[in-house]
Amino acid sequence: MKLSSTAALLAWAIAHPALAGPGQNHAAICKALEGTDGCRTTFDIPYGSQAIFCPGQWSVCGVNVLTVRKNICDMILDAMSDNTFRYGYVTYCLIASWAIRDFKEWRGWWVNGKLLPPWDFLVVGRAKAQAQSLAEKYKVYNDKDIVVAKELMSTDGWTLLRAPDISTENYYDLNLALRCVGANACTVAELQVISDWFAAWIRRDVEIRNGKLSKMLKGWETMFAGNYKTRIATIKTAAALVQTRLKSVATKVSAIQTKVCVNNACKGKTAADNISKVSATLQAAKNLADIMSAAQTAQDRRQFVQDNYLNKIQQTYSLEPEALAPLFILDLFAANKMDTMRDIMWGFGTVTEGLSKHAADIRNNLNSLIQLTKHETRGRAVLTQINSILAPQWKNNKELSATASSRQVRDGFTQMQSAINAELRDPVIKLIQAIDAFNKDFLKFPLRGSKLEVGWGAASFSRWINLDFDYPCREDREKTYTAGDFRKDMSYPVFTPCYFTAQKVDLIREWMPYLKYRFVKQ
Repeated sequence: MKLSSTAALLAWAIAHPALAGPGQNHAAICKALEGTDGCRTTFDIPYGSQAIFCPGQWSVCGVNVLTVRKNICDMILDAMSDNTFRYGYVTYCLIASWAIRDFKEWRGWWVNGKLLPPWDFLVVGRAKAQAQSLAEKYKVYNDKDIVVAKELMSTDGWTLLRAPDISTENYYDLNLALRCVGANACTVAELQVISDWFAAWIRRDVEIRNGKLSKMLKGWETMFAGNYKTRIATIKTAAALVQTRLKSVATKVSAIQTKVCVNNACKGKTAADNISKVSATLQAAKNLADIMSAAQTAQDRRQFVQDNYLNKIQQTYSLEPEALAPLFILDLFAANKMDTMRDIMWGFGTVTEGLSKHAADIRNNLNSLIQLTKHETRGRAVLTQINSILAPQWKNNKELSATASSRQVRDGFTQMQSAINAELRDPVIKLIQAIDAFNKDFLKFPLRGSKLEVGWGAASFSRWINLDFDYPCREDREKTYTAGDFRKDMSYPVFTPCYFTAQKVDLIREWMPYLKYRFVKQ
């Protein structure tokens, strides 16, 4: 009896760990080791042979191969010296193989985060289980920091705020809750489960409802309720004071003019021009009376904006998460607003969609406040006229010092200057200052000259493990046994230690929802 020769060197090269590398075929390796889980596979291993003699004769009629039945687990233990591969087979081969296959077959869920009930919870549940099992043996890597730096930074004028991340477990729980949506037949209890998911997610938020945006919006409410209200009231009071003082000044000017302009004393060019300038100045000051009504209109509009928009925004931000959770989730699906995880911010309540609408409404109601600031130009024009009235040094005017009647006119003009300077000039200045102060404060309100753009979405980041493990290389050998002219070939496996070098195995992606906003000049 003899053993047929095989390519022993080639067999060694195939099995030797030093030659295992990137060209390894994970599927082929695992298929060769099927049955390791549960030790379900056995092999008949030859160890010798016997001649079969013809009945009643000494002639050989055949050959009988002697074998021993061995379990695959025992053979692996003999080759590897421990049971690490045996107990890791499910992870190394089955779960890793499923993950590799599912990543390709169910890419819509693994990569794109689909939300299409009713069967996606099965896909995501399987992915979740695979990720958990692989994470028990391997470190899970991710490119989260890279994605954040690339997609979630505040650039191009945007301020970006992160919503709570959504893990694989969160994703699975949501899909599980959404099972009824596919049939459009959710019960009240099932809708409550969906609402509870969103409420729990919103409750974990730290940046949107309590971050820069909420502080900015709270600042708007404070400005409208406090500073702007006071500033506008000050303008109205200042405008009213101008009119009150104007009446007093106008009465005095009229009395002075009546007294000094007797017998055509004011018919001269100098006197007539000054009388005309004073009259025009007083009329211009009188025309400022409409600032009072403009201030009242602005005040009413300010209150309207505060009550109908700013307070409502704050009410939204103050709502409990249960109240923010979407009440009409079926409508979101029907409107194709909730197709994938990139749309998940639709479920963050009116904080998202409502903010953009309220901002547009606020901007559309600012005109009366903007118009009020423009009255500063008119006030400054009146002040210029007043200063022009006060500029002449009438006591040094030779023309009006020539006669007793002209000197009376001269002294009357000086009295007019005194009345205007003492009673009218300062109120006009205070009116200008009041409008200017409001204008400067109002310029700080971004919606005065810009439109608020609001956007939202979700970025995904990849996760993976580097699959590597020691495993038994399987080489199927063949021995030929002979007896006389008879021969019999016997195939059997031989296991030797090998190493599966690291192969990247993708896990289901996880998600980082966000809200972003910016102001665009109009």
